[in-house]
Amino acid sequence: MDVCDPAHAKSTLITSLPAQAGVSDFPQKLLNLIDARRRWFFAAMLLLYALGFNGQWRIERDSALYLTIGRNIFHGHGYSYQGRHESMAYPGLPFLFAGTSRLFRTDDVLPDLVIMFLIGFACLALTYRLFLLSAGRPTAVLMTVGLAASRLFYRYCFELLTDLPFLLGVLAFLVGYEAVLIAPFRSRQNAEKELRRPAWFDWPLLIAGLMISVVMRPAMWILVFAVMVATAWNIIRHVGRNCAVWRHLLLVSLIIAAGAVFFFSDPRRGTTGVVSQYEYYLLEKFSHPGQTFHDLFIVNLPELCESALAKALFGCPIMPGFNTLAAILVVALSCWLLWYRTLWGLFSLATIGTLLIFKPLDRYMLPVIPLLIFAWWNFLLWLHKRLPVKWADLALLAFLIAGVSTNLARLGQMVVEQRRVPFLLHYHDGRYVSLYQLCDMVRKYTKRRDQILVGPKVARILTYVGHRTALRAGNDAAADPGVPIYALIGPSWDEDGKGKVSLHEDTMVPTWVAEHGCTLGPRIGPALQNSPERCAWTLHRVIIGSASKITPPARPSRQTIQDDADD
Repeated sequence: MDVCDPAHAKSTLITSLPAQAGVSDFPQKLLNLIDARRRWFFAAMLLLYALGFNGQWRIERDSALYLTIGRNIFHGHGYSYQGRHESMAYPGLPFLFAGTSRLFRTDDVLPDLVIMFLIGFACLALTYRLFLLSAGRPTAVLMTVGLAASRLFYRYCFELLTDLPFLLGVLAFLVGYEAVLIAPFRSRQNAEKELRRPAWFDWPLLIAGLMISVVMRPAMWILVFAVMVATAWNIIRHVGRNCAVWRHLLLVSLIIAAGAVFFFSDPRRGTTGVVSQYEYYLLEKFSHPGQTFHDLFIVNLPELCESALAKALFGCPIMPGFNTLAAILVVALSCWLLWYRTLWGLFSLATIGTLLIFKPLDRYMLPVIPLLIFAWWNFLLWLHKRLPVKWADLALLAFLIAGVSTNLARLGQMVVEQRRVPFLLHYHDGRYVSLYQLCDMVRKYTKRRDQILVGPKVARILTYVGHRTALRAGNDAAADPGVPIYALIGPSWDEDGKGKVSLHEDTMVPTWVAEHGCTLGPRIGPALQNSPERCAWTLHRVIIGSASKITPPARPSRQTIQDDADD
């Protein structure tokens, strides 16, 4: 028996597709076909994801940071990074990695990859449950398959990043919210009549989802904002319905309690009580309104319209001009969600607004992708009912296939990348092909507390794999002149405007050494070079002269925090 009764659900005005004179019932037939063959679709999903799993770490700077902190927690060094208290990374994922290491008694990333893989399937199960509650089983099957076919979701099932665990928390919360606060009061015939009682696990899902979201990403502030506004609106709407009002007031109490618990137990604050780096950056952002508005309109808005939103929903940019139309469509879909479920629409619009203010990357749209896929389907249904009958079915099928095929094409590329051997030769254009050789050399010729100056996007990764303090050679490099300093010079891992890495020799380290009154000693150990690198990696001792200008900063600057932001 379905969890919700389609006869009473507000959502069934669209998703149950009642027969109308002069309107084709093709969408309903399509839903029924997918529902009848759901086991085959779920089996195909399982196969597609099994093909993508290779047990290899998809190397990223952020995941290296989380893995390093988790390893330090596991080995009893506290919530630290490079010997210092860590005040930026949210604690959820590092503690998850530390728990995995403790459970399996290993620092290897394979257990973490398996956990992330299972979290992906948990997200799919919660997606099914969410739309089962709100739209019935046929639509729930379609939405689950649609999310599984999303390039954005598929990718982060194999990344050791906070995006997928945060999505897990969001979906768990939305499922609990739907079951506890929406479904029981949805009857339009009798507002006081409960359609069904929440299942025993709905309240735990709501609470656990809220806690997981809060500890995973700074995007939790977006969720909290959306929930508080939606709750206030629902309390106003439900005045006179005591049960509904009390449940919403209880939710407000839970949010306040969760925020208080997180604030007082946040390991990033340490014993100083100072604000963490993400929140510090937020305050810095709003304290420079001129620069903020410049970034918003000159930098972020074009990137959001011409890349991020189209990639998030359709898997890739379409073409100039059409990308902006796709971005407008995504915003319009979010506005429709605001009518369908106040919380869903607020969360989606607030997420887009945050990207506009801070950094417009498609990965930050992952928490709302299930909701946007649902809105996209309902847009196709709306379009189907308004087109001439002879074109309506063909148009719906064409748009549906177009949206799925662009994502599936990207999934196919990723499956090929995941299966290629050797993996590092093909991953990210081969930029990490020499990584493990570099780490062996660094461990052989330097001591554990020594400092290694490196180029852009190398420091976190070398710190984790090489077990050394690797510092990005910039103005804010916190180098200690009392500790031996080495310089690792080689191909640049920085990217051009098209996201491609050149692998030409990086000049940042030699420039930093010269600007700080130091010199490079002779090469230590062998020069390492592998295809497709265009120059060799070399290790040198940094000779500190009497006129050295090396002074570690007291606090990270706004630019340093921006440089340390997600890739």
